[in-house]
Amino acid sequence: MQEILDEMLVRQWVESEDISRYFDTPDLPFHARQYEKGELLVSPDSPLTEILFVVRGIVQIYNLSK
Repeated sequence: MQEILDEMLVRQWVESEDISRYFDTPDLPFHARQYEKGELLVSPDSPLTEILFVVRGIVQIYNLSK
């Protein structure tokens, strides 16, 4: 995983994908990350604390249960 530090690029993605329409909080901070093919975005031992939006690419969603 690589953190995208270019704020203008992050803002461009938020605007082009109209992501801010899902929120009514003004000036909500957004962050971007780039993942390699096959890399896990979330794993069972690290709970998700953020909402993820896929801007480019494909993800596979798995469910682990007892």
